[in-house]
Amino acid sequence: MEKAAKPSEALAEKPALAKIKRALKPAELALISALCTVLLVLCVFALLGYAPFGNRSLLYSDAGYQYYDLLLYYKRVFAGEESFFYSLGKSMGGNNYAVFAYYLASPVVLLSLLFKPEDTALCLNVIALVKFALGAATAAYALSERFSDREDGRAPYAVMIAVSYGLSQYMISQTCNVMWLDGAVMLPLVILGTYRIVKGRSGLLLCVSIALSLIFNWYTGIINCMFSAFWLLFEIVLLRSRLIKSALRYAVYMLSGILVSGIILIPVLLILSDRSHGSGQLKELLMPGFIGNPLSLISNYAPGVVSIKGGCSLYAGSLVLFGVMLFFLNKAFDKRTKIVTGVFLLFTAMSLVFRPLVTVFSIFRNVESYWYRYSYTGIFLLCFIAAACFLKGNGFKAYQPLASGAVFAILSVLFTILFQDRIQRFIYAENLNFTYGVFMETVPSVAVSKVVPALIFMLVLFLVLLAKQKIGSDFKAAIVSIVLALEMLLTSGLMLHFYSTEQVADTSDYVKNEMQLVEKVRSGDEGGFYRVAQTSGRSAAKTGNTASYNEGLAYGYNAISSFISDPEEEQGEFLAKLGYPFYSQTITVTSSPILPADSLLGVRYVLSEYDCPGMQKITDFEGFKNAYKNPYCLPAAFIAKGVTAKTGEVNPFEYQNQVYSDITGEEVKLYRPAEFTVKEDKKVTEYQILLPEGNYAIYGRVRLVDGDGDGADTDINGVYALTADRFLSPDVFAVPVSSDEPYASVKVFTTFQTSVEFYILDLDVFGETIQKIRAKQAQSADIRAGSAKITAEGSADGEKLFISVPYNDSWKVKINGTDTVPETFGGCMTVVTLQKGMNEITMEYRPPYMTAGIISTCLGIVMTALTVFIYSKKTRPAKEK
Repeated sequence: MEKAAKPSEALAEKPALAKIKRALKPAELALISALCTVLLVLCVFALLGYAPFGNRSLLYSDAGYQYYDLLLYYKRVFAGEESFFYSLGKSMGGNNYAVFAYYLASPVVLLSLLFKPEDTALCLNVIALVKFALGAATAAYALSERFSDREDGRAPYAVMIAVSYGLSQYMISQTCNVMWLDGAVMLPLVILGTYRIVKGRSGLLLCVSIALSLIFNWYTGIINCMFSAFWLLFEIVLLRSRLIKSALRYAVYMLSGILVSGIILIPVLLILSDRSHGSGQLKELLMPGFIGNPLSLISNYAPGVVSIKGGCSLYAGSLVLFGVMLFFLNKAFDKRTKIVTGVFLLFTAMSLVFRPLVTVFSIFRNVESYWYRYSYTGIFLLCFIAAACFLKGNGFKAYQPLASGAVFAILSVLFTILFQDRIQRFIYAENLNFTYGVFMETVPSVAVSKVVPALIFMLVLFLVLLAKQKIGSDFKAAIVSIVLALEMLLTSGLMLHFYSTEQVADTSDYVKNEMQLVEKVRSGDEGGFYRVAQTSGRSAAKTGNTASYNEGLAYGYNAISSFISDPEEEQGEFLAKLGYPFYSQTITVTSSPILPADSLLGVRYVLSEYDCPGMQKITDFEGFKNAYKNPYCLPAAFIAKGVTAKTGEVNPFEYQNQVYSDITGEEVKLYRPAEFTVKEDKKVTEYQILLPEGNYAIYGRVRLVDGDGDGADTDINGVYALTADRFLSPDVFAVPVSSDEPYASVKVFTTFQTSVEFYILDLDVFGETIQKIRAKQAQSADIRAGSAKITAEGSADGEKLFISVPYNDSWKVKINGTDTVPETFGGCMTVVTLQKGMNEITMEYRPPYMTAGIISTCLGIVMTALTVFIYSKKTRPAKEK
């Protein structure tokens, strides 16, 4: 006679059909989940016109500003035209290994090699689609194995929950930072590996998944490491496992995985260790308090909610929400299990609002944008609890789904109304109009009260109507699957619409034109080392400014700008003193050419839509940018009388005067203040700059004395416009002039008080200064990515040679075969001291910390093999018995 099942293990009786079916394995469920996710997203793409079905692409925010150009750079590396270790397309030249590790190390990026450069927007859609599918696949694999002891027809629920994870708010919202999706993809495997260790099984999965997570994206990999440590404690308490034994085995396998990833992790962390960008915030650990209102986690569980500081959205669909609520009502789980799970759920919620925990999961760094980069951890926990409910629970009474849904809807609307000042943007009211043609009020509380209950009750209705069916019934599962598919189509389309733009055709045309223009410049150049600058990029913000500063990497020219999270800070600071601002320690804004600054930096060409003062137009592209040649461009290496210190005048015009005075050894006044008159109105102030006689160029600066950060729209003599004194705005701008007018006009549209400066660059004096410097140029200068060879003759010991290569400790510099440590010009450019007679200077860039990384990976592989071998030897006798 069979023993009666314990109450905590009771499950609904298996349907007759399910008894004769072969239970699907986790790998098969993973494949089905991935295919379902792909099918749903392709339906959204087709219905809403995403490439390849239309003109929309996921080129929202940094996906357009950074990732697009970095994909083009990635293709050039595999074509043998670039390197991951050093590039002259990053700012004025720098190490690119951290850029590769942060943005491009995922194997999914290999898909870009299958696309033409002009099809990169489509490629980005495909990469996101694949990562959605992989996220669903790993979630299905982990959850189905975790709850695999029941085989009563509940497999569809594992698939549905996995698809909900793959199309959750985090997955879609971070398509603008698609490299972070790898963390969400790998987390389920990391959690499953942790579970196996607690159960006394092999820890190889944990080791491998942690290593791959850190390799694919070290940033989210570290988050996965930290979260898995807390998950370990959760599983130990939940499963009543031995703390010391499980913790020791976990530590060994975790350490092995971290060591295996050393080839990526060690060089990157050491390279970034001396950067101030996102500097550590350890003091936040001692500042208890909340960032936002914890109750907003309830009201924010809605489609289309954008996570910003003080408000996080963990939305993963209605089925997951119901699973979490019904888990705590389900009699299949004892009180202890519910308490332990509830405590860990509370802890995870606190990690999103409690300041010290937010600091920990932000990896002790200052987060300036894209808050809650780790919120996928909370979403996975919700999916985990929902999976426990639907895969192991007994079911629920007919009234429970209805009551739970009603309570949640009421609380959601109530908290939205009470804490409206803390609620972030609810985009779906607007997007329903644009996406589906449905008009709704855009007041958040009204939108929530209408949309959220509608989505919830849609699923509630079917659950209540079919409550008499067993939870594992094929019919009930089929109906719920259809409802969930409709919900995912609606909400995924809603969120994807926000995180996309309609510019596939435009970006394709831009890439073709830009490649043609750069090739035209390259083919017509006389040779030697030079740099290229641009007045605009492929993506422009609504203010008229641009954040596209990686086009040197994308199109293969030596640049002076970049926008990446591994900035060359010394270069940015030097450029800022010359008049090119350095925003957030990551973006060098060079959209308005400054002739003396460009000449010093070796900028021979500027690609611009308008004429650049002092430069010669050399191409004639209709409806696109043209190339302008700088006749004042300085050679790559020349003798300088003195070295400009790192510090200097705040005013960039006076700083440039100082720079050229130090180089020539005599006082040089390239710039002098311009005379102008002012005409004020209520909303516009016009500055009329008096035009002098002779050969000159005019530059200006506009700053708001008491502005609110919105900047001021500025018309530059009717030729072009910009937004002054705003994020991404140029600091110094050129003022085109007409010989037919007695003055040049600059109109500033603002009600705030302004501070302005206008300077005249004397091109005759500048030309004479350039000729003096050119007369002392090096005999030869061969500068390439990661190496340089210069021959220069010194007339006396102690002369200084300026080399147009930014210096750092990774350069090995020799003069006539002897090692030397250079000085820096302005705290940035290389300066070596010459000996009398002929000097041969060689420079070789050695990627830092790579040896340590390789040793770490080798040790990790050996440690993993030994650990697996020793563990298998210990467990084999037990298995044989």
